[in-house]
Amino acid sequence: MGDTIRLDASDVTVVEIEPDVCDECADELATHYVLVDFRSLGQERDIGRYCRNCAENVATRIREGLQA
Repeated sequence: MGDTIRLDASDVTVVEIEPDVCDECADELATHYVLVDFRSLGQERDIGRYCRNCAENVATRIREGLQA
C-alpha cells in the first residue's frame, strides 16, 4: 500500500490562468488549466491549458475515471 498513488475527485480542480490558446479546441482562448493534486507524492501537476468549457470537460473525464 505504501507505493500506491491515491487520487479522488477532490484532487482534480480547474484553475484560472492568463489567456492563451486552448489545447483541446483551439477555437477559444485558454483561460484555465486542470490541476491534479498527487497528495501521496506531495506534488501537483497541471494538465493542459484550456478554455473554461474544455477545462471542465477534461476535469470531469478525469474525475469519472477515478475510483469512488
